Amino acid sequence: MSEKILKSQYENKPIVIMDMIIDCAVLEDETRVISQRGLNIAMDVLPGSGVRNLPRFLSLKALEPFISADLMACVTNPIEYQPLRGGRTAYGIPAEKLQDICQVWIDAANANVLNESQQKTAQKARILQRGVGKIGWIALVDEATGFQKVRDKAALQQLLSLYVSKEFLPWMKTFIEAFYEEIYRLKHWNYNPKKNKYQVVGKYTLKYVYGCLPSAVVEAVKRKTPRGKGGNYTKKLFQSLTEEVGKPHLDRALGGIIALMKASSTWDIFKRNYQRAYGEQQNQLELPLELLNEE
Repeated sequence: MSEKILKSQYENKPIVIMDMIIDCAVLEDETRVISQRGLNIAMDVLPGSGVRNLPRFLSLKALEPFISADLMACVTNPIEYQPLRGGRTAYGIPAEKLQDICQVWIDAANANVLNESQQKTAQKARILQRGVGKIGWIALVDEATGFQKVRDKAALQQLLSLYVSKEFLPWMKTFIEAFYEEIYRLKHWNYNPKKNKYQVVGKYTLKYVYGCLPSAVVEAVKRKTPRGKGGNYTKKLFQSLTEEVGKPHLDRALGGIIALMKASSTWDIFKRNYQRAYGEQQNQLELPLELLNEE
C-alpha cells in the first residue's frame, strides 16, 4: 500500500461506458485514479479464490501469466485515498493502467484459458479498451470528476502532445487495403485498388474509426489539419497523430473494425455488430459536407 493517504479533490460523477459504471477521482497531487471496488463491479468479477495479494479483477489464476512485472507492482501497491464523501478510505489504481488490465483479460481470452463466465468479463475488457487508450482514460477521469475545468492549460497541452504531432509527418498508408476491401464487399461494390475510392468511404473512416479517439484529441486533430478554400481537409487526418501513441491507438481501433467487418455478411449486419460492440459514437469528427449524402 502507499505510505501517505491522499485526499480526493474531485469526484463529480463516475465514468459510464455502456452498462459499466466506474468510480474515479482526482487526488490532491493530481493523480487520476480508478476505484478498485468500482472496477470489480463494472467488470462483473465475482469474489472467489485466486492469486493472493492481487485485486479481485486480476486475481484469477489463469490471468497470472499475462500480467507484466510493471502492472503486478502497480496493482499490489494500490493508492489509498480519502474519498470526498468521507468514511472509509478507498483504494485505486492509476487511470492509465486500466488499458493494461484490459489487455490481460484479452490476452487470456485469446489464449483460450477462460471459462464461459470469464469470457464475459473479457468482452467487457474489450469494450473498455476499444480506443480509449492510456491517455484517454486520464481525459475521461478529468471529464467525469470535473477536473478538466480547473486543470491548467499546460497540462492539457502535455496530454495532447502524446497524440498530436507538432508538425505533419511524412505521408504513410495507415489504412490498409483490407479496410477498404471489406467496405466494398459489404456494400456489394466492385473494388479496384488503383481507382479512387468513393467519397463516402471517407465518411465511414471518420465515423467508424476516428470515432474511437478521445474527443479532446479529435478536436486537436481537426484544428491541426489544414483545409482548402472550400473547407475540405488538404492533408490526411492521421498525419497529425504521433508515432508513439496516436498511430498505435488508431491501428488498434482499425484492427477491431476490420475484424467486425470480416464477421459480417452484409453492411446492415456490420452496423448492428458495431453498435453491439462499441455503442454510440461520442467522439465523431465533424464530417465534410460532401460526405453527408449517404448512410
